[in-house]
Amino acid sequence: MGKFLKECFLQKTNQFDLLNVWKDIDVGVGLRFSRNERGDVIAKMKDSETLLGVLSKEDSLSIEPYFEAGWDKDSEVEKSLYYGTISRFDKMADEDKRIRVAIFIRNRE
Repeated sequence: MGKFLKECFLQKTNQFDLLNVWKDIDVGVGLRFSRNERGDVIAKMKDSETLLGVLSKEDSLSIEPYFEAGWDKDSEVEKSLYYGTISRFDKMADEDKRIRVAIFIRNRE
């Protein structure tokens, strides 16, 4: 388990794979975070490469200083310092208010 860091919305969900996995999305679904080629922090479903959205610039900047502090870079799945879960999913909300995520700092195990 980790320590709660912050809660924020995913942005640009219609531009990624959300509509392809709509039925699999619910509160509690695990997430992992990485960065794309533009430097945006993107949220993926925990056990797949399915991209759900990006963090806002402000939220991305707040975790940026520690993003490179990951470990297990030689394993099949690189573990990031951060992980998350979907804390709210409202199918009827506007695109940038549809999915709220809780971000945690991973304990070194």
